Amino acid sequence: DHRTGKIRALLCTNCNTAFGLMKENPDFVQGLLNYAKSYEK
Repeated sequence: DHRTGKIRALLCTNCNTAFGLMKENPDFVQGLLNYAKSYEK
């Protein structure tokens, strides 16, 4: 948690970067998930 400095969980580098780019906003994360699911094969 960037506000408290406490470790919430360990993420891989790609997931941590993506989560940071999405400003840790669950709505952005859900939007990306919806986008990915809409193009599933």
